[in-house]
Amino acid sequence: MFLRKNSNFIIYSLSILLLLFGVLFRVYNLNLDTFWWDEILRFWVSDPTITLKETLLRGQAIDSPSIVVSHSIFNLTLKYFYKIFDYTTTTGRYLSVIFGILSFIIITIISFEFKNKNSFILLLFLSSCNVYLISASQEMAVYSMLIFF
Repeated sequence: MFLRKNSNFIIYSLSILLLLFGVLFRVYNLNLDTFWWDEILRFWVSDPTITLKETLLRGQAIDSPSIVVSHSIFNLTLKYFYKIFDYTTTTGRYLSVIFGILSFIIITIISFEFKNKNSFILLLFLSSCNVYLISASQEMAVYSMLIFF
């Protein structure tokens, strides 16, 4: 009985530790690099002072026709994120961080529904320490939002 309770404590402690590491990896050195060219364009497109129509027109001007829908949704989300918070280059990447953190939490919750209840630890580790998911969360790009949805 004692071993079972101790085992649950270890599993929950490990999962909380992995969640904290996943958040730390996504936030650490978030604005260390300057904007890439595509991030500068997203910043220009999602200007909260322009109209909705102008935002959509700017987005169509810089995107290829095959990706306009996903990028338009991201641009509009970013536009309203800028309206709520501040229209600066540093706050734009926080939206991607939020989607990145939510995505690995959702992945973990979904994996908890598997038959083996402890398999979520492995998936939590893989999703919180994945270099691609971390770098996608640190760019002001649509990748982390797509992974979330």
